[in-house]
Amino acid sequence: MRFESVMLALVLAAPAAVMAQQPQPLAGDAVFARACASCHQPGQTAVPPPDALRAYTPEAIVNALTNGKMAAQGATLTTAERVAVAQFVTGKTIAASTRLLHWKSGFCSKKFEPSAK
Repeated sequence: MRFESVMLALVLAAPAAVMAQQPQPLAGDAVFARACASCHQPGQTAVPPPDALRAYTPEAIVNALTNGKMAAQGATLTTAERVAVAQFVTGKTIAASTRLLHWKSGFCSKKFEPSAK
């Protein structure tokens, strides 16, 4: 009886242990609050407010944070944080085909401008 109880406990605990080891995706809202919200506020005219950022693609946001006007601010973020915040502010996910790109400075030419559809 004791052996069966121990085995049952191990079998039930195994999936929880595996799930605990899975890396959790970054929360784009937390990255935005920490790194972006102080400037990108509703009603702001000097920089695009959050509603205006929704018009961009996440690829365009990552490009701006990597190679564009926001490169200095993006330099303080990891690649995963740039992707997370881009997906958060646009409300869209990065296309599967572009996930294969390495979003690192200098990888794409400065002329790379994804469409803002």
